[in-house]
Amino acid sequence: YAVILESGRMHPPVGIVPKSIETRTELEEGVVLEKGMRFTANIHKIHRHPKNFALPDHFIPERWVSWDSKEECWIERSSESKVKISADSFKNMNQDNIPAGDRDNLFTWSAGPRLCPGMRMSRMETVTILAYLLKEFYFEVADGYELEIIRKGVVSSPKEGIKLVISQKVNME
Repeated sequence: YAVILESGRMHPPVGIVPKSIETRTELEEGVVLEKGMRFTANIHKIHRHPKNFALPDHFIPERWVSWDSKEECWIERSSESKVKISADSFKNMNQDNIPAGDRDNLFTWSAGPRLCPGMRMSRMETVTILAYLLKEFYFEVADGYELEIIRKGVVSSPKEGIKLVISQKVNME
């Protein structure tokens, strides 16, 4: 599940979303957003901003889960255990000490009244399909392949697909 959240954070399927202001809002800088004003939310930039996610250009599923050695299972990390990050703390940060992912800044399936109605279904399907595929097959990135994301309108996708070498696992039963 953490891999799905982190994949969606790094490569949201819909990168920009048109929005409108529902109530008059004054930002810290004194900028006033009037009710009804239209704007475009750049989901990709929100997900890659270091104030929202530490080490934003790194794929770190552990920002969403941690290993519970007592229960011997992965548990979801709470974004309520937010850690304020100073510029100096980035120097020593790695996936072992990264702050929990902030669900308030994760918009892979949008948020609020426009939350994707298929979110739960898509998460459940993705986990089920990935579990089956990872049980039956080995996956390796093809030699020399570099992921290049392109945007067609508001949708992001790999430029030339994802080049993998797939081999079936041998059943030893």
